[in-house]
Amino acid sequence: PNPDPTPNPKPNPDPTPNPDPKPNPKPEEPVEIPAGQAVKTTYEKNGKKITTLWTKGIKPPKMDEFTEEKHNDYLIVTTPYKSNKGWYDTNKSESGHNDRVLCSGAVASNMLHWWLEQNKTYIDRYLSSKPERAILPGESSPWKNLNTYLSSFKNQSDSKIFEMFKLYYGHTNGIWADTSVDFFINGYIASLTGATNSPEKFNRDNRGGFFNEVFGTDILTNRFFSGDYNEFSDAIKKELQKGNIIGLSHRTGSTKSNHIITVWGADFDEKGKIIGIYITDSDDYSEANVGMRRLNVNNKDGRPAITASTKKNVGSNLEYIHTLSLGTDKWEKFFK
Repeated sequence: PNPDPTPNPKPNPDPTPNPDPKPNPKPEEPVEIPAGQAVKTTYEKNGKKITTLWTKGIKPPKMDEFTEEKHNDYLIVTTPYKSNKGWYDTNKSESGHNDRVLCSGAVASNMLHWWLEQNKTYIDRYLSSKPERAILPGESSPWKNLNTYLSSFKNQSDSKIFEMFKLYYGHTNGIWADTSVDFFINGYIASLTGATNSPEKFNRDNRGGFFNEVFGTDILTNRFFSGDYNEFSDAIKKELQKGNIIGLSHRTGSTKSNHIITVWGADFDEKGKIIGIYITDSDDYSEANVGMRRLNVNNKDGRPAITASTKKNVGSNLEYIHTLSLGTDKWEKFFK
């Protein structure tokens, strides 16, 4: 018998219903970065909002006060030093005979000038009730009188605090920023080996310790590794929001030595990630019109790196973050 005729092919299956058109992904809302105790400003670049957090209490330069010079792939962004703005730029001398390796001493000087100024109300109270607190024990010397250092920053090459560090440590192989601050405030012997301070290791150096009566052996400094790019971004944001001042050490061309600079502010993009820092550098003494400069912060293979280059995956690798707090809680406790 004839085979069954081929069954009619199935009618066309129902066309697949068109999925609802996907809504266009919403542009990510820019992250709002709280100021905390930092000074907060914003500006726009290439249509994007950039948030800058500056060190507590300073009067930062405005964006139009920075000049930009392009050299090949490098964009040099600087502004001259201006006095009475709360930020400092202690420079080494041209001769370098007793400060060649004292970049840490210059950073410690910037930190301390800022600290003395921000704590002026407490320091005035501290000295007005007992003026003799300004004088350290032992033989008398202007370097052991706190009044020598108060409001003593005259210009980039005239800082009484840096003069003192040069006098005491100018012919060593270098000091560390954080432990030099501990020397001045608490009276710790300044470390020449890089070891950090702790109360159980306290040995008094009577040439320092102007505020030992307030802080004893409790240090106001901290030093920690810069970490990966995201950790660094979060750490700088947090330290500025806490009202602390920051020193930042980084690799240099030399394998033996690091350099350290003072950070006065940081730029964050719309996602809240760090993209730039505003710094003063003790080694730009030959550039008279340079006070503060902006450097890019790159994510270089996951690590933070700083550079004036406009290229992305380049820059000097960062090492340690040094911080100094104002010690407000301890001041308050002292005066209770």
